[in-house]
Amino acid sequence: MSVKIIIETEKDSHGRLKADGLNEILGSGIQIADVYVWPESERPSSDKGYTGVLHAKCSVADSRVALISSANLTEAAMDLNMEMGIVIRGSEVPSIIHDHFNSLISKGVISRVGH
Repeated sequence: MSVKIIIETEKDSHGRLKADGLNEILGSGIQIADVYVWPESERPSSDKGYTGVLHAKCSVADSRVALISSANLTEAAMDLNMEMGIVIRGSEVPSIIHDHFNSLISKGVISRVGH
């Protein structure tokens, strides 16, 4: 089984994150997945100085099932907000998402950390 996690870091979020999930994963000492980040050097920025953020919330299993959601894994999202998600099976969409993220990895847009 191969598991890949692409996560936003506290540093690359420019203070938008309150906790650093990357340090939590790497500090656990348990190798559960290959962990990737979108380095600031690979992010587009606007003429006003705004930098792209990792806002995607999706999961793909075996290129056959995808979960796409608006929900952040925060207390507010779980308890207060109206969030929406969709599970997609039986179409080419999960495979397209899987291939897209693997393409970003192979092009160096997304980089592996902690190895």
